[in-house]
Amino acid sequence: MSRHYQFESNFSLTGANADYRFALKPSKESDTILALYNVLAKQLGKPILRAPKISNSEKIFKVAKDLWDNRGKSLVVSSSNNPDV
Repeated sequence: MSRHYQFESNFSLTGANADYRFALKPSKESDTILALYNVLAKQLGKPILRAPKISNSEKIFKVAKDLWDNRGKSLVVSSSNNPDV
């Protein structure tokens, strides 16, 4: 069964239809994706990048667990204009 997690700063129709929607300040977007990367990189034994301070870390772990459990069958999409994100 598929799940849709939505991290967004503005309420959207896509977010309204998500299984899990998390409100996020625009300034925390890169920290959130970096935290998700770090959780998955640690599980792969890869070095982690700069550790951001985020307020919703339990949500990140939940998303990372689902991504890890469904590796090869999951997708992460960003609509950010920031190429680092």
